[in-house]
Amino acid sequence: MAKDKNCTELAPWKKSIVNHLHWSCSTSKSGEETVAKWKSVANHVQDIHTHDDENFPTCLHKPLIGEDARQWLKPSTMSCEKLVMLLLGNKLLKDVEKLSPLYQTSSVEAFHSLILRFAPKNVAFSFL
Repeated sequence: MAKDKNCTELAPWKKSIVNHLHWSCSTSKSGEETVAKWKSVANHVQDIHTHDDENFPTCLHKPLIGEDARQWLKPSTMSCEKLVMLLLGNKLLKDVEKLSPLYQTSSVEAFHSLILRFAPKNVAFSFL
């Protein structure tokens, strides 16, 4: 979607949204809390840091000023509306609710990435 001619301002948010999904599921104790934290990203990209959800009423970070501030998306623009529809789709919310906080594979993936860096599978060594 960020490659769309009308949605180029979404590209800088891609990594942050993925990180937010990981944070949402790894810091939550229930599916409802995970969904509440995930829904907050739709407000966060618009520079709104209070939410209408009792499970997650406000963002936990300090106020973002100076270099920490982002290029916030303007509400009611086509790119913002498309992103919000994608983030808050019923099918995605059902999947987010089922994410497990205990069984994240990021540490295993980091280990395998390190192994592949120093012993890649596409390099063959002879016995000698």
